Amino acid sequence: MGQDPCQTCESLKELYRLKLNHSLLAARSSSSWSRNGFAGWDNDVLVLKEEALGALRTLMRHATECQGINRKEAA
Repeated sequence: MGQDPCQTCESLKELYRLKLNHSLLAARSSSSWSRNGFAGWDNDVLVLKEEALGALRTLMRHATECQGINRKEAA
């Protein structure tokens, strides 16, 4: 039986998806998309990538805490 995620989990997932899609679109439209590695990417693309990673870290941190709380409540 799966647990229902809290509203914050769902909001953070959506925020992460939006930031990830934004960074991917920026990377694909960048003139350096075909280059290997991140060295040739525009600074804006790198900033968007870091924002997406930050949103993922926040989501994972919250989900870990949220699941911990739910496990304690279930016990």
